[in-house]
Amino acid sequence: MRKKLISIICISVLSVSVVLSGCQSKSSSKNNSEVSNQTSTLDEDETDTSNISKFEIDPDYTADELEYDYDEAEAVAITLNGDSISCKSSDVKIDGSTITIQKAGTYLLSGTLTDGSIIVDSDDEENVRLIFNGVEISSSTTSPLYIKNAEKTIVTLVERTENTLSDSENYTLDDDSDKEPNGTIFSKDDLVINGLGNLTVNANYNHGIQSKDLLKIISGNIDITSVGDSIIGKDGVIVKEAVINIDSEEDGIKATKAEENKGYIYLDNPEITIKAKKDGVQAATCLYVKDGNYNIETGENSQSNVANKDSDTSKKSGTSNDSDISKASETSNSDTSTDYSRKGMKAGVDITIENGEYDIDSEDDGIHSNNSITVNAGTVNIASGDDGVHADTELTINNGDITVSESYEGLEAKYITINDGNIDITSSDDGINVSSGSSNTSDDGNAPGAGDRPELPTNENGEADTNAGNRPEMPTNENGEADTNAGNRPELPTNENGEADTNAGNRPEMPTNENGEADTNAGNRPEMPTNENGEADTNVGNRPEMPTNENGDNTSGNDGGMMPGGGQGGFDESDGSELVINGGIVHVNASGDGIDSNGTITINGGEIYVDGPTSGGDGALDYADTCEINGGILVAAGSIGMATAPTSGSTQYSVNAAFSTTYNGGTKVTVKDSSGNEVLTYTPAKNFQSFVFSTDKLKSGETYTIYTGDTQEGTFTVSDITTTVGNVSSGMGGGKPDYR
Repeated sequence: MRKKLISIICISVLSVSVVLSGCQSKSSSKNNSEVSNQTSTLDEDETDTSNISKFEIDPDYTADELEYDYDEAEAVAITLNGDSISCKSSDVKIDGSTITIQKAGTYLLSGTLTDGSIIVDSDDEENVRLIFNGVEISSSTTSPLYIKNAEKTIVTLVERTENTLSDSENYTLDDDSDKEPNGTIFSKDDLVINGLGNLTVNANYNHGIQSKDLLKIISGNIDITSVGDSIIGKDGVIVKEAVINIDSEEDGIKATKAEENKGYIYLDNPEITIKAKKDGVQAATCLYVKDGNYNIETGENSQSNVANKDSDTSKKSGTSNDSDISKASETSNSDTSTDYSRKGMKAGVDITIENGEYDIDSEDDGIHSNNSITVNAGTVNIASGDDGVHADTELTINNGDITVSESYEGLEAKYITINDGNIDITSSDDGINVSSGSSNTSDDGNAPGAGDRPELPTNENGEADTNAGNRPEMPTNENGEADTNAGNRPELPTNENGEADTNAGNRPEMPTNENGEADTNAGNRPEMPTNENGEADTNVGNRPEMPTNENGDNTSGNDGGMMPGGGQGGFDESDGSELVINGGIVHVNASGDGIDSNGTITINGGEIYVDGPTSGGDGALDYADTCEINGGILVAAGSIGMATAPTSGSTQYSVNAAFSTTYNGGTKVTVKDSSGNEVLTYTPAKNFQSFVFSTDKLKSGETYTIYTGDTQEGTFTVSDITTTVGNVSSGMGGGKPDYR
């Protein structure tokens, strides 16, 4: 977008990229040191995904992972008795209120443990299965369930049982070098949760459920409250048909390993509700959503960040390079900084949405990928404080119902392809923004608009001190009010009535004409020449008249390079970005540019309706290279100052109409052919003076009539691939439309 160019350059010069490396070498030393709650993941992975391509994810469900039933007679019974544990098997070791399971097998747990833990430490190649049959485990020093070593551990929740695990704010670490364990349920190996029962996790130290390998949640009803991340799978997270409710002070669900075929999240028809202070769902590499229901709220709310965006001219115009895919916050719970990502759903490589229902209210982007996003179906509702859907490289919408009810920019990517679907966008800036983001506007996962832009200094009340710096305060008079007459500026002299004498001094009075009125043409300035009708001739001098055809129609088309209304869209050079619309219904209500491409726009089909800006500095259509329409319906209504229309490479006829006055939103525009048949009708939602439209019903040489409401505005004849109707320059200087 043109108006952003200067601010983008400034950000590029001033921004400092901070790369946090959380990798630490593992050690076998066990200092058993006590630490307070750690709201960070200290064993994080590298975040560079630039060399990783999109890959297929196979959930690879095994028979034992899908099995909920068990044979109680063959299971080892473990009974929790408050402050003690009873078990008759030699495969377990009991030490006070701590039990260690040392062999593979099935273990049936029930009862309450007021301050203790369950440890799994098995060298066997077979799985360990824990049956939770109504357990309540609390620990004041460590993870209530700590899987230290196992081939794979499966936790089964017995149907119609309540199971609760809680920890405290302080841990005595088993491995101080790796800061482990650091979650209420913590596993160093593969972890699977299944069953039809209920599980409540209260994570007061850090994370809720964490696996340092692959985490699968097959089923169950799970509620997690965490001061850290709620669900983490280092190698990956797979969620099948579980019902999960998350309330997190950090991220909701995330996978952290930035490696080929690792760090992914696969969501296979779960029902998930997330309220997270940071990201809702975050995959280091790929996020694949097969189906399901998702209700995600991140940060504070979408409204707060939209307000910040509207006042921050340093907003990026393209890619964010959100490198904070697995970046940990090294802050405590009391940290009030907002220097972190608060996106709804995020991935470092790719997001693919096959189906599902989504309600996302995010302070940052609603759906964000550092590379590509594909939407194949589903119902997606987004209220975002930044972009609704953002892909650094490619966004493809094949179908689905997508509503972006609040956003700074609705859809954003370098390449956007819309093949089908129903898309409704409301934005405080651009509705659809197609840009390469080559201005190096790195997001690095922080709050949008963050970087090296200094904060305003504050006064003694902690409020922004807008008078800080070297600018002197306004002097005051004896009443303590601002003395606007202070300094050396003399007061205005007064006349005999005590009023300011605006004619005092040596400035001569305005001469008058024979009627005693001010003669505005007095002096040496010549009068405006008139034409044969006695009207001011605005075409005098060397400026040529607008060319017309044999019918007297304006044939300036869209090739004259004129702005607005006939020339190319923008003042920027093309960056190779592309918007292609092949089908679907797209409606945009934008306060900035309706559809903005830093490269080309190609429309081959579909229906596109743009309620563009009311300000003169934006346009319903804006492009740096070409805008070609070859099929479908296009309506773009808005202000006239930067209005543009499709270019000459189009194969379908377009009309660029300008009205002599600005009409209120809700005024219906109708176009009829010479037989009175309706060709097009649209009712803009906002005030408009420019009305650009294209439909396959427009035919060369045919005459049409435009109506606003019931008023006939005039007639025109299609004379070029883009016919200009009315005085398209009225946005620059006014004037009555020249309907022929």
